[in-house]
Order: sequence, then structure tokens, then C-alpha cells
Amino acid sequence: YAVSPMVVVNARMPYHTSLVPLFSVIFFYLLFKSLANSKYIPLLFLSFGLLLQVELSNVVVLGILFILFYSYRVKITIKQSALAILAFTIGTLPFILYEFQNGFTYLKYPLWILNRMRLLFGLTSGNNSTLSSLPKAVGTIYQQVSGTVLPELAFLAILLFLISIIVLLIYLKKTPKEKPIFVLILWLLVPLFAFLMHASPGTAYFSLVYPAIAISIGFLFSKFINLSKLAVFVFGVIILFNAYSIFSNNFYVTTQKGVNPMPPTMYNFGSSIQLAQKPSKAIVKDAKGRKFQLLAGGDLNIFKTSIDTYRYLIWYYGGRISENTKLKYVIFNEKNEVPENSNLIFTNKLSGHVVRYD
Repeated sequence: YAVSPMVVVNARMPYHTSLVPLFSVIFFYLLFKSLANSKYIPLLFLSFGLLLQVELSNVVVLGILFILFYSYRVKITIKQSALAILAFTIGTLPFILYEFQNGFTYLKYPLWILNRMRLLFGLTSGNNSTLSSLPKAVGTIYQQVSGTVLPELAFLAILLFLISIIVLLIYLKKTPKEKPIFVLILWLLVPLFAFLMHASPGTAYFSLVYPAIAISIGFLFSKFINLSKLAVFVFGVIILFNAYSIFSNNFYVTTQKGVNPMPPTMYNFGSSIQLAQKPSKAIVKDAKGRKFQLLAGGDLNIFKTSIDTYRYLIWYYGGRISENTKLKYVIFNEKNEVPENSNLIFTNKLSGHVVRYD
């Protein structure tokens, strides 16, 4: 897990989904404990609420919870049910407060889930099902799983993952009462199946299964090592190879040395904060203490957060960003997006291009 490229890259990103693996481990640990003792159920639902806070797609764990509670006939008292509802409310309190202040948004989420199911079954005017997008979903799963295990050797990564699933299923068949194995299998298969049915899962969804993939690969090699000590050497080589790949590719982000996409689909994780330093300094220097607006141009204008890195650095370097000034600086990602005859104060192929408007 510590040398998984996908895990390491996501853990370094200033993004809310970087917290998903931690909260997923807490949730599944409490879920496992709840199967043996129902007193953990309120804590389980508190962790479920927190898990939703960091990514709404984590709602898929609710299906795992139902399967396990039904399989092991977990009995819940009225008091425990009330405490579970209270704990879940506390866990989702920020959502609830947002609803009261800004109108109903998150309460519509169940309707979104139902709508995805409608699209899946082709219940539209044109009878078009999202199943036609399955190849794209398979490609995303392929990238995420191989990126977690061994991105530079994707075929081997997928092979190891599939073998680990088979070994888990065989082990579960031999010892059907082994709860940890059953929990791990559901942790892996239910989310991946749900993401497949979604047809266009976001890459942020997959943080939920990173720990499960790491555990399954670790379990597989523990069995290999029992058969041959040579497996220790192979396991060590994989660890060292992943560590080398992470550092040699600059954590798979774009730097001044170039673009470093992650195999096998050459997924781009964005740019290092270092690339935004020079244009940010150039803007602060050019402004000479004056207040100015900072705007995104070209394809950077698609997302509101596209230039947040520049906003932070400009503030850090002493810049005075304001919403109501004549002086404006517009940041473009590509040179061909810059309008002709613009007052270009900074230009760099990787760092971007800055235009000043007085």
C-alpha cells in the first residue's frame, strides 16, 4: 500500500478524496466488529456518515452492509437503531446544515441514484442504455486497478489482481465462516461492479477500494510465500520497482522536466505547484502593489478551481487579488488560446501564459 503509485499520488493531492482510504478502512473495521457485536453499530453509522462526507459515491458500501447483516443475521435493538440514526446524523451534519442554508441539494442524491438506474435499463425516450458506455468504464477500472498494483506492467498487475480474487474465493469456500475474507471480497467486488454499472465512473470513486486491493495482493503473496520463499524476492522486486517508478516519474505529475502520465492509459494527474510559481511571481511583480482581478482563460475557464494554485501563490507572494478593479490578469494553459496582440507578461510551455489587461 505504501508504494502503490495510485495511492501515493492521490495521498499527495490537496483534494478531499485523499481522505477516502482512511475513512474506508475505519468503516470496514467497524463493519467487521459489528458482525460479532452489535454494540459497534452506532459507531459504524457514524463512520458511514463521515465516509459520505469525503465522497458521495461511497454510498455503495451500504449494499455491502446489507449483504453482511443479512448473511450473518445481525440483530439490532431499538436503542441501537436510534443511536445509529443519531450517529449517522452527526456524521452528515455538514450536509444537513448546508441544506438549511442553501436549499435542498444533497437530499436529491437518492433521486440521482434512481436516475442512473433508469439510464442503465434504457428507460429513456430513445431507449438508450448507459450499457453502451461499458467499454469506457472497463478502461477506467483497468487504469485504476493496474495503477494501484503495478502501472508500468499493467498486464501483470491485472493478472495478479484476478488471481488474488480467485484465491480469496477458494479460501472462502474452504472456510465459509471466515468473516474477514467475505468482507474483503465484498469490499472489492461490490464497488467495482457498481462503478461498472455506472458506465462512466469518476476516478475519485476508486479511492474506496485502494486499501482492499493492497490487502488482496498482500494476501495472495502470503500464500505464494508459503509455497516458495522465492515469492519473497518477487514481492520485494515489485515494491522496489514501484518505488523507483514513483520517484523517476516525479510522482506522475507534470514538472519543468516534462509531462509524466501514468501507464497504461497515460492518465494525467495535473501539474506540480512548482510550475505555478514563476507566473505567480511575474503577476505580483508586474502589479507593483496594485489590486487586480485574476481570471482563467481558455480551457482553464471550464472549472472554477483551475487557477486556485495561482491564487494561493499570489497571496503567498504578497499579491492583492480583488473582484472590482480595472487591472486584470488572465492565465491561459495553451499559447494558441491567447488572443492576438495581447499584452503577454509571462509565457512558458508548461507553466502557462499570462496576459495583462489595463
